[in-house]
Amino acid sequence: MLGLWFRSCQSYLPVGFRRIFKLLLLIWVSAPSPGVLAVKRPAPPPPSPPKINMTLQGKLLYRTNGNWTLMVTLSNTYMLPSQPVIAAASGSARAVPTGSWISLVCLLQSSNSRSCSSISGVKIDKVAAPAPTTNVTLKVMVMVLSLTASTECGSRGGANVSEVQNAFVGPSGYLD
Repeated sequence: MLGLWFRSCQSYLPVGFRRIFKLLLLIWVSAPSPGVLAVKRPAPPPPSPPKINMTLQGKLLYRTNGNWTLMVTLSNTYMLPSQPVIAAASGSARAVPTGSWISLVCLLQSSNSRSCSSISGVKIDKVAAPAPTTNVTLKVMVMVLSLTASTECGSRGGANVSEVQNAFVGPSGYLD
């Protein structure tokens, strides 16, 4: 019955529309339910794994490639997104110097990640020692005060200028 109806309808259509008509009729006949031809929505993306906040303590290092890292142990380092800063009471921020021992909270993408996406709660545990230098000339100013007439010093006399000068620049002095 359907074939007879199809042949009669097909004879009235131009040749280009006959192919489209056949295709639409085939889809309509083979469709098990009316909802099959409806556009399906794409499946939602899988949920991202939860991010992990981890408190880390270690030595702040700057690499020559421009990366900041926190060395927790010799074989355990974490990449930082930028140089850590500490908020001052005045509202300004100051950068933490390289070589300082710090603690911070690192936001990791997963438990086995070694790269912090953000950092917060930066605290300095030990400040980095100044870099050793050689052949540097420093100007030192020393003031000698005489407190002989002071009641706080009692009977102790104050140092004279030559004693202070020898203490600094004399043999085995502070500047030696």
